[in-house]
Amino acid sequence: MADLTGIESSQSVKLVGSDINGGETTPLASTSNQELKSFDVADNGGLDSVITIAAAAVVELKVGGSVKAVRKYVQIQAKGKDVTWGFTVGTQSFDAFKSQFFILPIGSGTSVYIKNNGASPVDVAIAEIS
Repeated sequence: MADLTGIESSQSVKLVGSDINGGETTPLASTSNQELKSFDVADNGGLDSVITIAAAAVVELKVGGSVKAVRKYVQIQAKGKDVTWGFTVGTQSFDAFKSQFFILPIGSGTSVYIKNNGASPVDVAIAEIS
C-alpha cells in the first residue's frame, strides 16, 4: 500500500445515510474542539393514540393502519388494567401493569403485540416515535 502525502491524509471523509425518501442524511458531525458527535435522536415526529382492546384480544402496537416508517421507539401505558405484550401474535410474555409507562427502542421492522387478558375491554395509550 502506498504512503499518503500530508495533503492526502488530511482529506475529509463524508459519512452519509439516507432517510425514508432517499434523501441524504449526515449521522456525524464535529464540534469546535474537533470531537466527533453523533445524532441519534428521534426528530421525524411521533404519533400517539389511546386504543381500546377487546376482551381476550391481541392487537399490533401501531397508531393507524400501519407501523410508522423509520420508527425508533414505541411507548406503552395500560390505562385501566394490566395487559401483556410480546413480539409475536401468539406470544405475549411480558407484563405492562396498570399506569406503568415504558419506552422500547424498537424500529419499524419489529412488530409488538399487546394482549388484553381480561374479560372486559381495556384502554392502552400507545405512541410511535421516529
